[in-house]
Amino acid sequence: MNLLAPISSIMSKDLVTVSPEDTFQTIHEIFSSAKFHHIPVVLHRKLVGILSSSDYHAHLKQAISKRESHYKTDDLRVKDIMTSKVAKLDDYDRVNVAIEVFKKNYFHSLPVIDRDGDLVGIVTTHDIIKQISIDEDISKEY
Repeated sequence: MNLLAPISSIMSKDLVTVSPEDTFQTIHEIFSSAKFHHIPVVLHRKLVGILSSSDYHAHLKQAISKRESHYKTDDLRVKDIMTSKVAKLDDYDRVNVAIEVFKKNYFHSLPVIDRDGDLVGIVTTHDIIKQISIDEDISKEY
């Protein structure tokens, strides 16, 4: 793996996003059908937060356990359960920067923004592992 390659070479660019006003039902539908664990929250193309499947499951568990006390997910919005202080990468950052951030924190995904602050991608620990695996497979062929 070229650690000095731009993060854009391994990030996912075809993103599913939600807005802060989207409902819990919207989140439920996404996590029920998707194979990813992080959804960027955007407002007018600007990153305002991130929602993890862990956040979603914690609130789902709370809703189930408090059913008798009328805890309703119908009233929940993304803004109520998202993480708003988000570590992010700039689109000009290199792969080694992402690795350092992952190494020093418990993050598993990092949104990538451009110079205008617009969300342009997301990189996950899985993306890095996948790239290492591809590189390893290629090197075995030679």
